Amino acid sequence: MEAGPIGAKKIYRYTLVMSAAHGMDHAYLLFFTPFLKTIQEALGLDWTGLGVLVSIAFLAYGLGALPAGIISDYIGHRRAAVVAMIVPAFGCVLGFLATSYWMMAAAFVLIGVGTSIYHPAANALVTSIAGPEHRGKALGLHGVGGNVGMLLAPVLTAGVVRLAAWRYAFLLWAVIGLGVALLVGRGVPEIKARGKGVTASGPTTPIARLLTAGLLAVLALVALQGFFNDGVFAYLPTFLQENKGLSVVLSGLVAGLNFGAGVLGQLAGGFLSDAIGRKRTILWGTVGCAITFALLPLLHGGLALLVGVFVMGFSIFVLQPPVNAMVADFTPKDARGALFGLVFLAKYGVGALAPFVGGLMAASSGGLGAFFYLLAGTAAVSLGFLALVPRAGAARRAGGS
Repeated sequence: MEAGPIGAKKIYRYTLVMSAAHGMDHAYLLFFTPFLKTIQEALGLDWTGLGVLVSIAFLAYGLGALPAGIISDYIGHRRAAVVAMIVPAFGCVLGFLATSYWMMAAAFVLIGVGTSIYHPAANALVTSIAGPEHRGKALGLHGVGGNVGMLLAPVLTAGVVRLAAWRYAFLLWAVIGLGVALLVGRGVPEIKARGKGVTASGPTTPIARLLTAGLLAVLALVALQGFFNDGVFAYLPTFLQENKGLSVVLSGLVAGLNFGAGVLGQLAGGFLSDAIGRKRTILWGTVGCAITFALLPLLHGGLALLVGVFVMGFSIFVLQPPVNAMVADFTPKDARGALFGLVFLAKYGVGALAPFVGGLMAASSGGLGAFFYLLAGTAAVSLGFLALVPRAGAARRAGGS
């Protein structure tokens, strides 16, 4: 069966390779969360200092997305994805060697800048390979890799911290990242939207012409999603340690459950995105997020906590395939890397504020419980922007294929 210029089997084979890279990209940004308190103690930081340190990585992750997306349209999306694996590996090596706050901050900057390159390039590549009829499912499969990386990051890190020392977690992920860079370089065809090797025909579309009211509503939607995503990702293990009394290892395992549930969420979100529509899938996922964020501080029983974390993870990640497919529906191929760069700038630029805000709230209230109520409110507000997004048919006419 053909889908666009290549067959469905090749679409999913290439997507599997990118799925592995997606997992590595998220692992780079999450592997350190189980031992944030250890870093805090080792460097003598207060809550605000710790929040700033994490926000440095997340802010670099967001701010680098737009220029990375534009550049990837010219140099090639695969090549950009390979760079996105290599640069954070050097950041991890620096984190392994860090003996001061400033060395650790520089390590987090390299991790954030390097990983910022990945999403614009990879989403442009996957959505260009897969036509509209396969786009949701391909993005869901790509998203599964991200969740596997999120699942493995806290679990493997917790194991390394238990068996050796926290610094060796940095070294482990540097080695794995370089291996994934080699896999992507050899396992995926190059796609360029502009310049030599162009795959999209027609003149280049200026970004300004694509900034319609509908796309601006999508940007606001993903910005709010970025805030509650990064808030959960940064502080869930610490919240479980501080508020629920779990150990570093156990909090890593429970946080892994959140990301493991997201595997099912990604698959469901991709399938539902193609079956019932982007907006309806986003609606139900967002409602699930708002409810579980609000309930999490109130859950104290072991089983209730596990169920709450599982449903929360499913709800968070069911959102990603339909949102990314919606962006591709709005965007012609010749500007897709740049537009995904703009989207991820909005998402992770705003998301970068979440660890800082969480740190301030924890410092003022003595814990992170109130922060999760704020995340619930943020999810509820995002539904207002979803209502402003045009229906799928209009979006696809705006973006072509």
